[in-house]
Amino acid sequence: MKRSHKSGHALLGVLVASLLTALGASTGVQATSMALLQERAQRQRWEALQHLISMVESGPSGAGSVDVNQTSVHTLSDGSTLSLWVQSASPSMGDPVGGKHFKVCARWSDPWGVQQVLTLRSFWHLSPRLQPTRPS
Repeated sequence: MKRSHKSGHALLGVLVASLLTALGASTGVQATSMALLQERAQRQRWEALQHLISMVESGPSGAGSVDVNQTSVHTLSDGSTLSLWVQSASPSMGDPVGGKHFKVCARWSDPWGVQQVLTLRSFWHLSPRLQPTRPS
């Protein structure tokens, strides 16, 4: 009887070790999956920001005029869709005459399916940049 009692403990020990190993592996897979989703969300935000900065740097389309509700659709590196649109914005006090405020917005769905919106506000002025004067 003693011998079967010892083998019963050994079998129970093997089962507990297997269960703990499986739980550890499952937790590891979940942690890796979560880290990959977070990295994907970070990359989406970075790409959306790059698109917004590019639109702001190039200025409003055409010859300096802001196209209200100008919309474009882009595909991010992970295959998700990014919608960008340009809207006129109200001016601020102290702005130069002849300039226009606009905002560029980006909308996409993150890896968890939540809609994300990122907005940059900018000001576009048509006058040439000031050139330094040369002494005569």
